[in-house]
Amino acid sequence: MKHLLFLLIALIAVASCKGDKNNPDPSKSAADLISLNQWQLDKYTNLNGQIVSNASLNTQALFLYAMNFEFRNDGEVRGIDKVTGNIIDKGVWKFLANNGSVNVKLSALDYDFRIVNIQIGKLTLQAPTGNFLSGVGDQINLDFTAVVK
Repeated sequence: MKHLLFLLIALIAVASCKGDKNNPDPSKSAADLISLNQWQLDKYTNLNGQIVSNASLNTQALFLYAMNFEFRNDGEVRGIDKVTGNIIDKGVWKFLANNGSVNVKLSALDYDFRIVNIQIGKLTLQAPTGNFLSGVGDQINLDFTAVVK
């Protein structure tokens, strides 16, 4: 009986230690993580994690490399020029589907991105490829890292 009780306690402990793979820091909510810092787009990848070449991207997709993105706690999103630090565009953002996706509305952008990964320093969003390129499947990942100031 002692062994069974010990096994049960051990299983409960292991199960409680497993965190959400998209938010390994349970002390921070998705809203805390996304608004913690600015984000820079590092690369586009297909669903297998292979980098999509810039030659395959349209102008709008390439333009996203020129900006840092700031998701503010008040629901405002800003596109900030990486070189000058000026705000290029601003709009609104909100979580959808129980924080499983995020809607971003800027003047030239209005998408519902599925959140693939969100954690301190890393954000991966997924979008339909029809708006970015063709030939890599139906979805494309946008891999962001935190901007260190």
